[in-house]
Amino acid sequence: MGGDAMIRRATDADLPLVIKLLNEASLPAAGLAEQRGHLYALVSRETVVGAVGYEVHSPDVLLRSLVVAPAARGQGRGLQLISFILEQCRLDGIRNAYALTTTIPHLLSRLGFEEVKRSAAPAALRSSDEFQGSCPSRARLFRIPVTAGLTPPKAARKSRKKEVRA
Repeated sequence: MGGDAMIRRATDADLPLVIKLLNEASLPAAGLAEQRGHLYALVSRETVVGAVGYEVHSPDVLLRSLVVAPAARGQGRGLQLISFILEQCRLDGIRNAYALTTTIPHLLSRLGFEEVKRSAAPAALRSSDEFQGSCPSRARLFRIPVTAGLTPPKAARKSRKKEVRA
């Protein structure tokens, strides 16, 4: 896939493709159409190969629908999508970004997200579809202040050191 991928706001035509990716990854798609204004598609060679979005629960957001097609995994696309969506949140004046996950808790921790108790989430988040059943009750909740920025994973830090030395 290389460096040919770009992230853009998802279109109506993208929605069924994103839902297909989510279903294939056993991730919730409920309520996605209502959040399409904050849904972004990762596109490579005119094909949607990933997505990420957020639900606004002002002044916070719940990140959702982070998915990368199996053929595009292992290339840093998840990190690219998370970095992108957090920058969008920062530009929108969001205070904190929350994420519910059963699949990527270690990645979120490595990136600087802090695990918090579900009961500690703001009331508006707890009333979302994700909290009310779309996400399994075993999903763990993570939070990052949007202005904090991400902590680069070890592999990314090592490659940056090599670039600086070159």
